[in-house]
Amino acid sequence: MIYHERTLDTDAAPGAVWAVLGRFMHIDEFAPLVKSGDALTDGKNRTGSKRRCNFDDGTSWWKK
Repeated sequence: MIYHERTLDTDAAPGAVWAVLGRFMHIDEFAPLVKSGDALTDGKNRTGSKRRCNFDDGTSWWKK
């Protein structure tokens, strides 16, 4: 299993942070090494949604 942890202190309100992080299919907007994401499930982004992350180095990863 891949595990990664990163912290960042910010003065942003929690609602503003979740407005960005909650855009599940737009991980490339805040994860610097992710080039794009592909939906692996249909429907709205919610618990149980899956995506494939495509990285700048040409590799990709998804949880099976």
